[in-house]
Amino acid sequence: KPNGSSEVTQFAKILKDNLSTKLNTTKYSSDAKYFLRGDYEILKNSIFVTLRLSDENNKLLKTSTITLNQTAYKHTKYKPSIKTFDKAMNSEFVKSGKLNVQVGFKGYDRTNGIDLVKDDVVDIVVKTNKPMCYFLLGHTLHKDTKFSYVLPIGSDNSPFINKITGEDVNRNVVIIDEVPISEPFGNENLQIFSSTLKKNGSCPLIVPNTSENDDGYFVVGNKPSKVIAKTRALNIKKKKVRVEKAEASVSFTSFEK
Repeated sequence: KPNGSSEVTQFAKILKDNLSTKLNTTKYSSDAKYFLRGDYEILKNSIFVTLRLSDENNKLLKTSTITLNQTAYKHTKYKPSIKTFDKAMNSEFVKSGKLNVQVGFKGYDRTNGIDLVKDDVVDIVVKTNKPMCYFLLGHTLHKDTKFSYVLPIGSDNSPFINKITGEDVNRNVVIIDEVPISEPFGNENLQIFSSTLKKNGSCPLIVPNTSENDDGYFVVGNKPSKVIAKTRALNIKKKKVRVEKAEASVSFTSFEK
């Protein structure tokens, strides 16, 4: 990824795919014994690439760097296009108490930047260390189509809020399975807002208002960076409510084959 960004650019994907032809690789990071991770910095007339090799215990084994001149990347897209969104996403995360939550795709390391291609199929998983309720906010960041929406994963009396309790705590729980990757292709983000339950078992989370569009999305707004700020503001911990809240996200980029 570009240094400081969650976006997998065209340049990053080409570099990764070319390295993969020289190595024995696995599709899922959960199957790997070694990891080659990297990022790059965009300089005035060059790109500085850093690669780090580590083992399955995250022990750093070796670091390598290389500087590429402009002729190596002049025909590819190498500048991140969602800097404003990244800045909004990575600032002022909702976190109160000891509740921890994770969201991602089964088999993929959500911290590395995920690139998927047409017809890939993914399972969305959530993990929490305490019984909790949650909702998912999606952000579509394609060049010509930008909007945020709430996923209809609800149960009981809410179309958008669900719960993880009992034996499912501290386990990777598949909440949506076999999601196909299809057009439009580009940058997307999936964000989870979560909270422990009130004493009466109810959920204190507030889902933002939505309107259903022609494609069936429950849209919150067409400016994802502002939607993030407003949704966080809705779910700030209130002094009189003894609950814990937490937030997490996973970013991915989809490409045609």
